[in-house]
Amino acid sequence: MKKLIAPLMFCFFALHGNNPKSSQTYLFTRPGQQNLCLMQAMWHNLIYDTTKKAAVDLAVYHQKSTHADKIKAYFLPAYQEEMLVNSTAPNRNIVPFWLQLPSDFNGILRIAPEQTQTGFTIAGRNDIGNLFGDRFKIAGVPLFQNWSVIWSVSFLAVKNNWGLTQSDVQNAGYSGTSPVYDILSAFNNPEWIFYRSNGPTHQNSISEVRIGLNTMFLSTERAQLASYSSLLVPCRKNPSLKYIFDAQNGYGHVGLVWGAILHFPLTRKDDDFLLAGTINFENIYLIRNHQFRTFDLYNKQWSRFMLLRKQGDPTDTLIPGVNILTHKVRVSPHNIMDFSTGFRLTVGCVEGEVGFGVWGNKGERCRFSDDSWVPHYGIAGTLPNTSASKSTIANIAPNDPAFVTILASDINMDSGAQTASVAYKAYGSLGFKKIGQKYDAMFSVGGEAEFPHNPTDVLSTWGIWISTGGAF
Repeated sequence: MKKLIAPLMFCFFALHGNNPKSSQTYLFTRPGQQNLCLMQAMWHNLIYDTTKKAAVDLAVYHQKSTHADKIKAYFLPAYQEEMLVNSTAPNRNIVPFWLQLPSDFNGILRIAPEQTQTGFTIAGRNDIGNLFGDRFKIAGVPLFQNWSVIWSVSFLAVKNNWGLTQSDVQNAGYSGTSPVYDILSAFNNPEWIFYRSNGPTHQNSISEVRIGLNTMFLSTERAQLASYSSLLVPCRKNPSLKYIFDAQNGYGHVGLVWGAILHFPLTRKDDDFLLAGTINFENIYLIRNHQFRTFDLYNKQWSRFMLLRKQGDPTDTLIPGVNILTHKVRVSPHNIMDFSTGFRLTVGCVEGEVGFGVWGNKGERCRFSDDSWVPHYGIAGTLPNTSASKSTIANIAPNDPAFVTILASDINMDSGAQTASVAYKAYGSLGFKKIGQKYDAMFSVGGEAEFPHNPTDVLSTWGIWISTGGAF
């Protein structure tokens, strides 16, 4: 069954990843430490050397996104490259009223989302076969002979930026009398509790800790076969969603990890060099938890930025939609898959590797708690205590004859959940190793470029890394 997971997931992503995504509020990004080609390059010489009782590795990496012009479609309404804020233009995208701007305001809104990740992972292996000796045997073979405890700790510094800019601004308000006077200030409105835009956001901390068991079925200088299982414990706080595209430096869910590696020779034993193939696979099942997410209404993209009002409110206060359409919901993220395959060439103490990888997630599902939605709010009409349920972000509809409240069934739960996505990766590394009687040592450098299957639902990135380690 486990052998079928990778091809089945790959087929699922290929079939479901082509539809353009739009008006989404949450982007699930790959954390820098989730990188099999980085963690296995050269490190496989140490972690799977059964002649040494322990090994430790330090990997430092940097990753940066590219092609902001493509990923912006994930956040913008469908088929929009930019948003015109205007009351009367036939091609308008946002009516200024919804942003609490002057009725004669004019301006163009643009975004360019980008991300930078820098971090390091310390990983280790400790043999446990000697702890049990020959006390547990199967068919005369010690059960724990090739077992070891594996662990890792990852630190990640992440900077996200929604990249909001404005141009062609006319008839802006006066900053001295109102905190909202143009597009930039409107999206940083102090009345917005959630989902504001105020430049880059940062998160710098330990992102996750993993601990598990590794089993080596075959371990020689020419061939390796191993399987491992781990518990992933997140160390970061879940995003508060105070800001759009808020920085997050890990998955944020407890995870169950299963993986396998295969390193097999393609040349003869008496050749002066070793050309080997490699296959690495890792599957992470993330346990659901509760997080804040922002949503749109069905068939009303960017309705989160419209104004709402509470039915029967004697103060008749206009409420930013993000304050009402952001909720703490149950998030089920399902599976994360990481796969890499390539060729390793070893000549003496030098080892080079090139290959191809795939990272993907199955997508999330968000659900309200039983009593989390209170249906007393409606899209604001133009008169006191009225609603205008037919309005969109680009139009103000006539007031409803009777107040129409938003029901839980009107909330598009998919708009706040990450959709299924997949990214392909090309990578290469070059390193040096010393395999000795008492200790092993290695050093490597590498780089990668990641290309999304659908550029409107996952970041394009490039990355570099340095790793070093020893076994003893």
